[in-house]
Amino acid sequence: MKKILLLGSIVSPCPPDKQGGTERVAYYQAKHLAIHNLPLIFIGAKGTKNNFKAELIFEKEQKINLILKNIEFIEIGGGTGFGKN
Repeated sequence: MKKILLLGSIVSPCPPDKQGGTERVAYYQAKHLAIHNLPLIFIGAKGTKNNFKAELIFEKEQKINLILKNIEFIEIGGGTGFGKN
């Protein structure tokens, strides 16, 4: 099966804590593609998977499971440390 590839940021985890910008846009793109059952690979800085999961606390459990099932996370680099939860 083909997957969509999304590049978040290799500098800050996606989504960054208390920040916006391209990292937050990438987070929302990934989240909504996954809700629509589209499998994807999400590349981001170290800490992205944890930040992503933490941001989903406002979603219903069924939706969280669907989102995480459809996203494969690849974390690269150490990042700058900015934007960590």
